[in-house]
Amino acid sequence: MPLNRAFGTEISGNRQRNHEFSPVQKAAIVAELSQGKTHRAVATAFNTSPSTTYRIFKRWKEDATLENKPRSGRPPKLTEAEKRYIVLLVKRNRSIIYSALQCKWKAIKRIPLSKKTAANRLSFPHYWLPKVEELIEVIFSDETSIANQILNIPKWVFRKPHKRFDKGLINLTCHVKSPLSIMAWGAIYRTGRSPIIIMESIRRLYLKVFYLFLTLSEHTIIRIKWPAYSPNLNPIEHVWKALKQELVTANPHLSNLKKNKAHKAELTECIKKAWAAIPQALITRLIESIPQRLHAVIRACGWYTKY
Repeated sequence: MPLNRAFGTEISGNRQRNHEFSPVQKAAIVAELSQGKTHRAVATAFNTSPSTTYRIFKRWKEDATLENKPRSGRPPKLTEAEKRYIVLLVKRNRSIIYSALQCKWKAIKRIPLSKKTAANRLSFPHYWLPKVEELIEVIFSDETSIANQILNIPKWVFRKPHKRFDKGLINLTCHVKSPLSIMAWGAIYRTGRSPIIIMESIRRLYLKVFYLFLTLSEHTIIRIKWPAYSPNLNPIEHVWKALKQELVTANPHLSNLKKNKAHKAELTECIKKAWAAIPQALITRLIESIPQRLHAVIRACGWYTKY
């Protein structure tokens, strides 16, 4: 029988399995076994296994103690010399780009999805997987907004606690809107890309284009009904990211541009050069990843994927 229940004490029968016994509970187990009770009976009373009561009783008989033996713990992966080398590298370069850390320490950012949207997303790969080769030959088009500067890029640094506010180790935050922003349209396909189109903010210029878009079927061009909130299914989204990275890397001076015709023309020219500089191998690889994207949506039941 277990210990008599008393106010303020732990009830052995309520103990969860795999939880470590307290010294008082171990003493009670030893007392029960010393009275001639079987390991199975004591184990049942204390909600544990007979092997556990056996180890506790053996420890008491051999070492006359109920304390646990020192645990070895997880063996270290790094030597002391390797640890010192890592600290040295961090002191030499305290900055680390956000993309190198976000997968490990930051939650992935995604747009909100409803159950209905997830169901619609799931129906898309089920329809297209049997004829995925046809989908790979599709022309993917989209528009995006391109600014002359990317504001508030998060940066990670290694630092000691007391250096939290050192001027070289902080993230500079800008609350000013980017002075220049241009809308651009482009299209990609497995073997090439369209010219990038800079969209002027004059509606009447696009009335004819909009009419042609609505009558594409009359020109034997078939539009695919794309599921809402599914940028991960469209490879051109990754091309836009590559375009903006190329734009900033090749033209660091763009952040100094102002809102005027001359600077807008300069930004437009830089965008066209950055668009042409995107490797065709990247575009081809992104489009050929469509089967993997479809399978990922099916595995996620229409919810979020790594794409």
